[in-house]
Amino acid sequence: MKKIKDSLYHILVETNVHVKYHHQKYVSDMKRRGRYSLVLSLLYLAKLTVLIRVLRLKKYRGQTGKPYFAGSESELSHKISPEDYAARLMAYDINLLNYGQEIWSELQVQA
Repeated sequence: MKKIKDSLYHILVETNVHVKYHHQKYVSDMKRRGRYSLVLSLLYLAKLTVLIRVLRLKKYRGQTGKPYFAGSESELSHKISPEDYAARLMAYDINLLNYGQEIWSELQVQA
């Protein structure tokens, strides 16, 4: 009996990423709430199978969680170039040498 149950679970859940995601999310939510029922879980699995496999509703067919292989991930972000960043920093009017001397002179006056 367990072999039949495992093979049926594999056919219905494991072969489709979307069904697996939604079913595991449902089961974990119900167990966390203490309201898990095998019958309701099987009914929800049947509903998912019809919605995702038969009707092919896009509402339930989200991202599959596959990794990004189309290039470098850093190219996806819109960062400014290092040269532009350096120019932006150079635009600030901060004279650290004078700032350090001012602090040193204040410390000497207080002592």
